[in-house]
Amino acid sequence: MVITFALLKETAQHGTEITNGFGNVQNCFTPLVVYVIDLLEQQLLTSVSKNASPVTTATISQFGDPFPHLPHSGHHTL
Repeated sequence: MVITFALLKETAQHGTEITNGFGNVQNCFTPLVVYVIDLLEQQLLTSVSKNASPVTTATISQFGDPFPHLPHSGHHTL
């Protein structure tokens, strides 16, 4: 996701020039507030199989466990 959102991160930090309805150019900072995707897109973006959670280290046999599993990090995807 770092690569996917690199341009959005740069825009949020440094801004980008946009033209408003009156033709004036303004520097605009647009942070990404919410990104909603379905499970299939989550799995594609995080490079996990369809039998694993895209946000935790749980696999399909561990879904529904009474305790939380560790979150995914960059170490798990590399």
